[in-house]
Amino acid sequence: MTPCKPKKYLAKKDEVFRFFGGANATARAFGISTGATAQWGEFIPEIRARQLEEISGGQLKPTITEQ
Repeated sequence: MTPCKPKKYLAKKDEVFRFFGGANATARAFGISTGATAQWGEFIPEIRARQLEEISGGQLKPTITEQ
């Protein structure tokens, strides 16, 4: 039996900001500070990407890849 490869959850920051209406609204949606969103790179942190589908009401879904 082949071992399962770990999965990585990805979501682009600009798409998430566009959906929620900017950094402040995104921070409020995730229950975090705007300063936290300012530290994000091109992609949002994996823990936030895992929450994305639920927080967006199913309208945004992270890309799931095998590492």
